[in-house]
Amino acid sequence: MKKASVLRVVCLMAAVAICAAVLTGCAALPFVETAHGGTDADVAVIVNGEEIRQSAIDARLAAAELSYANGVVQIDEMELPEQEKAAMLAKLKDAKKSREEVLDELIRQTVMLQEAERRGVTAADDEVNAYVEQQYAAFQEAASQNEQGRAAAEYIATYRKENGLSEEAYLEKVAEVTRRALVCDKLSEALQAEGQDPENYVDDLVAQATILYPAT
Repeated sequence: MKKASVLRVVCLMAAVAICAAVLTGCAALPFVETAHGGTDADVAVIVNGEEIRQSAIDARLAAAELSYANGVVQIDEMELPEQEKAAMLAKLKDAKKSREEVLDELIRQTVMLQEAERRGVTAADDEVNAYVEQQYAAFQEAASQNEQGRAAAEYIATYRKENGLSEEAYLEKVAEVTRRALVCDKLSEALQAEGQDPENYVDDLVAQATILYPAT
């Protein structure tokens, strides 16, 4: 497996989620995150009546840290002049997101999913399951072949143990995240087909949304 493929699998699976990248904020971010529900104290923001949890933000931040760490390892293993490696590491560090930026991503994802529901945009079970099975098989291959994959497998095992999740329950959570990501992707494609710029369209959705920040 190529290094780029290994990093993709680690980013998608190792931090416990699969989320396909799209233009407007449903970025490929690890961790199974439950954005909605939870206790009042855990609510970060309410978007058009839907809650986004602090724990979802925490999950994405932790995923970003794991992705960053894996990126550092990948760059270090590249046969490049040290000056080029330093430049790549600087760009990787600059790409790290703040808590506020991650919350913005979740808000954008939420309004996209709301718009997708309004339009009847969905992801079929077969499509979701096929994607999860493909990525999970690639993850298992990576786990048997390299240190990054093994570290990812250990992380998932710890996550499952701490949360009392069987493999089946874990994959169900991955499928949930995958479905949201694919729906966002399909909405983005639909907007492009209409001649719309997806990013600008979602900007407008956010601007029109009722967003409430619970008192702290």
